[in-house]
Amino acid sequence: MRTIRAAVQLGATVDAIQLYREATGCDLAEATKAIEQMQAELGTTTPPNRAQCFWFGLFSLVCGSGLLFAGIAMPSKKNPMFPCVVLGGMFALCGIWMLASAASNFSAASKKAGTWFAATVAAGFSTMAFWVAIFDSKGIRGGIPFLPNAWNQSLGQIAFFCGGLFCLVLTAVFVRAGFRGK
Repeated sequence: MRTIRAAVQLGATVDAIQLYREATGCDLAEATKAIEQMQAELGTTTPPNRAQCFWFGLFSLVCGSGLLFAGIAMPSKKNPMFPCVVLGGMFALCGIWMLASAASNFSAASKKAGTWFAATVAAGFSTMAFWVAIFDSKGIRGGIPFLPNAWNQSLGQIAFFCGGLFCLVLTAVFVRAGFRGK
């Protein structure tokens, strides 16, 4: 049982399940459930794959940098500067947080990077929702078919504004957790 507990603490879930099955003779479902209970008791979860964090972070950083460049260097009617810079900055920061997670040993630093990643995404979505609600409401199309287009635009503005408020509250929660180190 010590070896199983050690495997769970190291995050080797598959090995722990295999060891549990060999030790008890249980089927896969029972062993998986037992190991999940043991993970809950010990407060451990399977850590994310470093390679996944690295590649996702690099992709996000490259895409964000491209959007930042497009927003700053080539603003136009179809490519407004503000949304491109906000989204580009959001993706670039998310890439940096993911690369920081991949570089750490998935310890407290990784959790903190994940919290700041969530805060960055929520702040970006909040900013874009407010942008659409306040400055770009004429671009809102569709909605309820029997209502006039002006009403649908107003409803769209209200929906985007409420979404922006919700994301702003989420940003505050994540920033608070980030400063507290959770």
